Amino acid sequence: MVTLPRSGRLSKAGRKAKNDLKWDAHKAEIRRIYVDKGEPLRVAMRMIEETRGFKASPRKWKEKLEEWKFEKYLSAQSMSTIVAKAQERADKEGKETVFFHRKNQISEERIETFKKRKTAEGSWVVTSPKSGKWARKLHCVEKIV
Repeated sequence: MVTLPRSGRLSKAGRKAKNDLKWDAHKAEIRRIYVDKGEPLRVAMRMIEETRGFKASPRKWKEKLEEWKFEKYLSAQSMSTIVAKAQERADKEGKETVFFHRKNQISEERIETFKKRKTAEGSWVVTSPKSGKWARKLHCVEKIV
């Protein structure tokens, strides 16, 4: 609980703590709508405002989503790394692989869509699964059928 000083005004740190508490009360629901359901930011903002009465500017939303690492999108390089790693494991080890990025599973459909789109554009370049700093954030596990 944040207590008020004698002047009746919160310090900057106190205001930030109070604001963080407000956001944290909605964090799980924001994640569910924005990341898990994949709704656009404007839709997530509207749903939270309608269901919970919480309203904030798009700028503040973007700051919080970045702070919480609630990312929905992966770069083409990141997806290329996933495709390369999946292909490597399938060819060398005969294994299917499930990929996660920041605790979110990357669906097979999303990977296949990327492959089709990049193959159709003629611009797909497979990067080594060990290259790039993003590869260190990649978590993959064997798919058990």
